Amino acid sequence: MDPRRVAFLDDNEVVRTALAHALAALPEIELVAALEGPAELEQLVSTAPELVLIDFHLLGARGDTFAEVVKTRLPAASIWLMTANPRGIEPSSWTLVEKGELLEALKGWLA
Repeated sequence: MDPRRVAFLDDNEVVRTALAHALAALPEIELVAALEGPAELEQLVSTAPELVLIDFHLLGARGDTFAEVVKTRLPAASIWLMTANPRGIEPSSWTLVEKGELLEALKGWLA
């Protein structure tokens, strides 16, 4: 089976680097983009990911608002919002995953 195509956006360079290394270590995943934020929308779209992980607290944009834009450009992609701190985040139609639980959630998505 071919690896599943995953992209993510996180404006924190340390988190971006760590998450890129963690995802690259999973043979079932092809990391197609590790991007900083909404300004890189065209690059994200060009990678045609199956799953897009978006930091809820992006610099200059809320992740849920940006997820709406991504969904219009990548309607077939699954979109998850990530956060290290879910306090104060209202429930929405998006899947919200705490960053500490992301790898477990990905294993479920891959199954």
